[in-house]
Amino acid sequence: MSKGRLIHFVLPNDSINDLQLEDLRKVIERAKHAHMTDIDMRINGKNEHYEADWLKHFQEVAGNEPVTDGEEFSRAWKESE
Repeated sequence: MSKGRLIHFVLPNDSINDLQLEDLRKVIERAKHAHMTDIDMRINGKNEHYEADWLKHFQEVAGNEPVTDGEEFSRAWKESE
């Protein structure tokens, strides 16, 4: 993967409620101040543990239209800063 290249994940508005969105924003903001960030999930009675320092680099980009290409995403990301 080349440096400086943006990767985007899409989270449609109808798949998250207001409380979950507030928590997601809080987790991302808190991760920026963390020395280490880990995720612990319990699936089918078993814990899975992941390093998640990448969370501190997430940035919110809001928009009404789906983003379909990297250049469009880059413009939206720069406008949100």
